[in-house]
Amino acid sequence: MGGGFNTLTFNGPSFGAEAANFQSGLHYDLNQLYAASYDPGIQTAAGSIQAAPAWFDDTGGRPPTINQWSISLQREIFRDLSVEAAYVGNRSSHITAGNIVQLNSLTPEMLKAKGFDITNATDRAILTSTISSAAAQARGVKSPYVGFPTGSTVAQSLRPFPQFSGVGSSGTQRGYSWYDALQTKVTKRYAKGFTASGSFTWQKELEYGVSVANNAFNPPVNKTISSFSQPLTLAIGASYQVPAVGPNRIVRAVVRDWTIGSFFKYSSGFPILVPSAQNGLQNLLFGNTSATQSGTTSASSASGTFANRVPGQPLFLKDLNCHCIDPNKDFVLNPAAWSDPAPGTFGTSAAYYNDYRFQRHPAEQIGIGRLFAFRESMSLELRVEFFNAFNRAQMADPTFANALASQLRNAKGVPTQGFGYINSQSPGNASIIDNQTGLGGIPREGQFLARFKF
Repeated sequence: MGGGFNTLTFNGPSFGAEAANFQSGLHYDLNQLYAASYDPGIQTAAGSIQAAPAWFDDTGGRPPTINQWSISLQREIFRDLSVEAAYVGNRSSHITAGNIVQLNSLTPEMLKAKGFDITNATDRAILTSTISSAAAQARGVKSPYVGFPTGSTVAQSLRPFPQFSGVGSSGTQRGYSWYDALQTKVTKRYAKGFTASGSFTWQKELEYGVSVANNAFNPPVNKTISSFSQPLTLAIGASYQVPAVGPNRIVRAVVRDWTIGSFFKYSSGFPILVPSAQNGLQNLLFGNTSATQSGTTSASSASGTFANRVPGQPLFLKDLNCHCIDPNKDFVLNPAAWSDPAPGTFGTSAAYYNDYRFQRHPAEQIGIGRLFAFRESMSLELRVEFFNAFNRAQMADPTFANALASQLRNAKGVPTQGFGYINSQSPGNASIIDNQTGLGGIPREGQFLARFKF
């Protein structure tokens, strides 16, 4: 693994003060311009652990390699009606993936070589104690360099770069992805004012190193379902242009050429990230390099490892798509479905599971419009569009990062926080509460557009 470090440090005056002025001239020491220092702690201040410099991976700047292939069959069933089916495959490599590189981490093998076993409670206690503690001194632990802060942990002193809290990577192109899909399509070509198309996709999306890692030191186990996985997707679009009807000339002129269009999309919910394990592995092995787990896409191998799935336990307390959930009464995720790995060990769960997904969010839009052409260079367009046309209630996503987070309620019994909690007032996602179901969601919206061109 190649690469290099880069840090730019400017020790100048305070913000707003001039660094130099022309009256005094620019002063510098020529020796400092050409002197090289190989001191590994040159960027650190005595008595402190500083933020990491940027480490540039030698794979940075390399464009991804993408191989794609497809086999398709197409047939016309009736006049103006055709069907198509295709298998589409894709393999990609050298994708941006910084989470699989942990330069300042401690592997279990590294610790064992130094006489520590992370599965041993006594050794874990020493590793998390300060180097000035009696237990550390009795074990023969010494400062890695002069000025190393005595309040730091033994684990920090044993890191490859003990002067840094962590070492981030930049330009790491070490990720891979796999995509296989059956894609079908039905097309009704324009006839008598009507046209329509529908597509159904059954797909499988896998990735390595792009978003999550359950064990940064065991690459094969980190191949997982993509955080953007939606195995089933149905999309339907249709439009109809109203013909001139009736004997009355005025009625015919008013009714004709209005176009009614619609688009409906129904997909599987995005996968929910498995809860992080709370067994202390993160601080012990990876230090202060944790990443947040928000939404559906972000996590890091620096989170340590994931909780284990408990066989026989349901993942949900209520089906997220049952339309029977009241966020003011219900928690929806089952904390008993997850258990922490033994202290000092990695979990065995995958990062994502196909049967552990957020609520489905259909997209349903309907519009009607017409273009009035007065002359070649002058026209008026009128259009009305409706979003969430059937006023479906859509909940905010439940909290999911820590299965041990206590499920708390206020004095009125309303959930306020904890694993599986849904914020019914989440801005932009659940700001409207349905009076009958108690579900929050995006309200039905409509917009009117008038455009005059000349």
